[in-house]
Amino acid sequence: MLRYAALYLLRASARNRARSLLRQLRSPRYVVALLVGIAYLVLVLAGPHRQGVSPAPAYFLQATGTLLLVVLVLKWWILGTDRLALAFTPAEVQFLFPAPVSRRGLLGYKLARAQLFIALNVLVWVVLLRAGGDSPLGRPFHAVSLWLFFTTLMLHRLATALTRDSVLAHGASGLRRAALPLAVLVAALGTAWFTLSNFVPTTDNPLRVLGEFLETAPLKWVLLPFRLPLLPFGAQTAGAWLGGVGIGLLIIAGHVAWILRADHAFEEAAVEASARRAVRVAQMRHQGRRSLAPTRRWWFPLAPSGSPALAIAWKNLARVARTTSLGGLALVALLIAGGLVAATMTAPHDPFLMIMVGTLATSWAGVSLVFGPLWVRADLRGDLPHLAVLRTWPLPGQVVMAGQVLGSAAALTALQFLLAEVGVYALVATGQADISPALVAALTIAAVPVLLLINALAIGIQNGAALLYPSWVQVEVRPGGVEAMGQQFLTAGLALVLLALLLLGPALLAGLTWYFLEARLGGWSLVPALLPAALGLGLELFLLVDWLGSRFERLEVAAE
Repeated sequence: MLRYAALYLLRASARNRARSLLRQLRSPRYVVALLVGIAYLVLVLAGPHRQGVSPAPAYFLQATGTLLLVVLVLKWWILGTDRLALAFTPAEVQFLFPAPVSRRGLLGYKLARAQLFIALNVLVWVVLLRAGGDSPLGRPFHAVSLWLFFTTLMLHRLATALTRDSVLAHGASGLRRAALPLAVLVAALGTAWFTLSNFVPTTDNPLRVLGEFLETAPLKWVLLPFRLPLLPFGAQTAGAWLGGVGIGLLIIAGHVAWILRADHAFEEAAVEASARRAVRVAQMRHQGRRSLAPTRRWWFPLAPSGSPALAIAWKNLARVARTTSLGGLALVALLIAGGLVAATMTAPHDPFLMIMVGTLATSWAGVSLVFGPLWVRADLRGDLPHLAVLRTWPLPGQVVMAGQVLGSAAALTALQFLLAEVGVYALVATGQADISPALVAALTIAAVPVLLLINALAIGIQNGAALLYPSWVQVEVRPGGVEAMGQQFLTAGLALVLLALLLLGPALLAGLTWYFLEARLGGWSLVPALLPAALGLGLELFLLVDWLGSRFERLEVAAE
């Protein structure tokens, strides 16, 4: 019965969603957006193929893929992840919860429903992004490999969230249930540190050095679980591919069993928590009520008077901070500082660790410049449910939108500044970047305002989309990891094109200034070259915020 009810619910939801989208197309601006999106996809499909371009070396793909999985798993285990993919919609609650359906059946329904999202992203990767074009087995085999990979990531993310919640929420009983995964994690980190302390590279190629490090015992034994999901991608024959697929299916089955067991553990933990609560109530009745500890204030206070735009930015940043684990952020900062200190200590006789830290930090700074505006949403996109309230504020639209843009831009700039500083320091210390410390300091001071303006323009583009098409903008970032990157690539690509057009003028001004001053100042000519770029970016941002404010004042909330 559950199968038929689930199929009916999925079919009805898809039909209602399609009807809602068709109703939105009555508005001319949604029609224009649809046509632009179709044209963009046509350009992607009809774009130049990668014929004649050599595929990436196998050691590079294996090393980067393994490293990506390691970083993701560590992030999920250390910083935590979400359980939003297990949340049920109101329709599902009303339709399925009163039915005679077991908890395991409901969980299985949600996991099956997630396959629709994964299938869409596999289609994006294979058809639009042309992944698997270099595969000797063809794209259909690559599509199945992607499905296995994305499904494994989705299941592991959920299993990690359930296990961490059990540990954090249920104390000793949860720790007992998670003892094995935690022991494996600690052993893996210890093995990685032991291997790194005894590793001696045999080549100067950073990518080959990384590959050698990952292949060094005993670390390569610990990394075996991270290599298994990647086996189908490296298969050269159908037999090897089938073997990798079989292993992938076993991994998926193991994760499903893990999730079902973790969910059952929550029921047990709820009983234990109820028993502990009853004991505490009895103690309070016997000993009297104890005074509650005062709430700790950790967020900087907002002044009673000042700029309304800064107050709006403070509000948005406070909302993000309330939903962010401060302990996790502190742990990340500690890991970055520890890695940098360890790299500095080993740099005189072995610069490999320092080079790796610098390369990773600068790479992530560049990634955040492209995808950061999609990830950081301390702006209007997070306030869309309260749009009617925002329209009642006695403030000009330009002030409201300036505050909305400032929050995300400031947070993103702070993150990029930290990553860039760590990366540049590491690369300069190892001689990979031939820049004097004085020039680095001067460029840092001059580049921060430019970086803030660039981020503000990128955030402004995202907020412009939220104002023009609020029905098409996700209110919050939906749960997703690498399996969602296909859609993120397409969305970021269109926004990046618009941002590139805005950066043409300021980049031209900076280039001309550098050209005329380079003969006299050398590398120091980069510092004054950033001044006209900042002026041009500031003018564009002023015009963009002015348009955003005008659009905000004309917005009809009821019509959206």
